[in-house]
Amino acid sequence: MMELSVFHNKLNKVDGNAYVIEEEIHMPSSGIYDDELQHDNIVDNTLSVYTGPTLTGEQIQSYALSTPSMAPWKRTIRIQTDAPVVYITYETVGDTVEADDINRVQDAIVGTQNKVNAEEARATSAEAELTRNLQEEAARAAAEERRLDGRIDAETSRAQTAENALSLQLDAETARAESAEKGNADAIAAEALRAAGAEKVLSDNLAAEVTRATGAEKQVSEDLQAFISDIITEAEIDALDSIEPEPPENQYRPMTVEEIDKIINE
Repeated sequence: MMELSVFHNKLNKVDGNAYVIEEEIHMPSSGIYDDELQHDNIVDNTLSVYTGPTLTGEQIQSYALSTPSMAPWKRTIRIQTDAPVVYITYETVGDTVEADDINRVQDAIVGTQNKVNAEEARATSAEAELTRNLQEEAARAAAEERRLDGRIDAETSRAQTAENALSLQLDAETARAESAEKGNADAIAAEALRAAGAEKVLSDNLAAEVTRATGAEKQVSEDLQAFISDIITEAEIDALDSIEPEPPENQYRPMTVEEIDKIINE
């Protein structure tokens, strides 16, 4: 940021007119202030220094006024105090416009112009640099965009190829699964048909066996009844019942007709 020059308003000199001035001075850290008063042609015996505005606070006596040899209308004041702020009050009949005042203004104007020109040159150089950087960045961004577009196109093509391959694999797997399911269904149907035929054969065989066994049992029963009726009389049964105990060799097995006759005859 450019440091601003400080200029104080000049007071016109008018006969019989006096201005009362109060300057607020912020003391340097050294505790010593040494500079020109803001206005010229002061009445020396009206000058006073206080620590407060409008002649308030503590009056400062440790100051000295001096007059530049080449500008007798000016006054330089040197103040020494520990107070952070002091107020200088005095009367003046007006300012004297001198070459030094004009030179200060001119120096400030020339300094400002030089700084403006330097800032303009710097800004122009910075703008040119920014323009070059912007153009380089635009070219880099365009190249990067083209590279990314190429990668995106390649990735899109790869993904499409992979999707097509996966779709073909899915179709093949679907067809295989459907074929396997149909084969299983056919095998199940054939097994069901075979099992039904086997069950019918077993059922028919069982019915035939039941019929045969029933006939055989009936025949055995009839043969046994005929045997009892034809061979063993009631008296013989009574005689058999009186035999106690049954011979050991006859236990746990059927007795033949000869064995029965032998027992009865005995």
